[in-house]
Amino acid sequence: DHAVAGVGTRNSGQGVIRLRGVPPGSTLLTAFLIWGEIAAPPAAGYTVNFGPDCAVGANFNSAVYGTTTQPCWNGQGIYAGHIINVTGQIVAGINGDYRIRGLKSAITNNRCPWPDGPGCAGPGNALPLSEGASLVVVYSNPCIPRAAQLYINLGPRQFSGPHSATHFALPV
Repeated sequence: DHAVAGVGTRNSGQGVIRLRGVPPGSTLLTAFLIWGEIAAPPAAGYTVNFGPDCAVGANFNSAVYGTTTQPCWNGQGIYAGHIINVTGQIVAGINGDYRIRGLKSAITNNRCPWPDGPGCAGPGNALPLSEGASLVVVYSNPCIPRAAQLYINLGPRQFSGPHSATHFALPV
């Protein structure tokens, strides 16, 4: 089976993912951290820090697994999906709080992105724009039938209008 949790990272480039729901007695099989951003093309991987909350965490080099059109925030950018294998950072018991740091973001002080909104001050939607991160954990549990199957389809998707997506082979 799997469990997923995420955090919005817009205008901060960081956050805490609070993973819950993995039943006791489960065995971790694999874990992936997946995040998206609107960036100037071409999209490229970079180093981020991930680990249990309050821990130093470990540095990981990301891979871009797909790109698509951006969702109307900045027409000069493309949406890029990133992925890293973080299995080694998952705590015993699997459930817990996990911190992601170092996502690319033009704004990192949590302020409003709109230059014309009340109490807001630019740079507006300057690139890059961190969107959010998700932790996907795959586990086994004695209560899950051995014949159970899990399918995960990764790929950035545009939520409206025509689009095209490019998917790359995952190195993880």
